[in-house]
Amino acid sequence: MGIGIHLFLCDIATGRPTDTQNDHQDMSRSPFMPYLYKHSDWIERMFTFEISLTGKELRETEYEPDDPRYFSVDVEDEEDEDFIAGQLWGREELLQFHKELKKVPFPVDNNYLAKEYTKLVSLVNRAVKDQTLTFLMTTM
Repeated sequence: MGIGIHLFLCDIATGRPTDTQNDHQDMSRSPFMPYLYKHSDWIERMFTFEISLTGKELRETEYEPDDPRYFSVDVEDEEDEDFIAGQLWGREELLQFHKELKKVPFPVDNNYLAKEYTKLVSLVNRAVKDQTLTFLMTTM
């Protein structure tokens, strides 16, 4: 994984990625992001952090049992070795992203963009169909 913005398909109840290898999209790979930005101002604002996420924040800091905004995980536990800090998307962001992605035409002339686009659409469709899933957005 490169340094930049990454999306992981996550279980909303646990904040855990469903599969860190396959259910993951590196959003900072060029020329993919410029292609998406060209077709949607909303997507650009989302990935340049102009739009605030409404989902819970996942972090490795002190446990805060009374604060519903956070999942706090003790990363010393072996079962938590796949923990990834970041912010979950709320349902509103997910549905809007789905809507905006539909505006982006399939990149027929570029195999790389077509592969990235197809993977992203697949992940978004899975999350939209299954209300127990959302995205975790993180910078790594």
